[in-house]
Amino acid sequence: MGSDKQYSEEEREAEEIFENCEEQIMASKGDDELGLGTSEEMMREIELLQLQEKRMRKLVDQRKEERKQLELENSRMQRQKKYMEEMARRMRTMRLSINDRWNPQDHLLELVTC
Repeated sequence: MGSDKQYSEEEREAEEIFENCEEQIMASKGDDELGLGTSEEMMREIELLQLQEKRMRKLVDQRKEERKQLELENSRMQRQKKYMEEMARRMRTMRLSINDRWNPQDHLLELVTC
């Protein structure tokens, strides 16, 4: 999750630069001619936005991979659960058949004579 923290810090920085550029553009006297400093800041903003886009794409890919792994683990656990339920059902069936075959009352006379 450290990448999330780093991403949000850089996102805030990019947002701050974007707001500063926006304010400078609005404050400039001529909409057609921007100062050299403003165009340099706009280029920096573009670079930061491109960096932000790259990181967001990387984060999306990472989340997709995590989801894929979780889905694989989920299907494995469901198979394991199904297997365990089947084994529990078989154990109950075996216990019932054993209890049906050996009834202590049938063997009471044998137990008393011992």
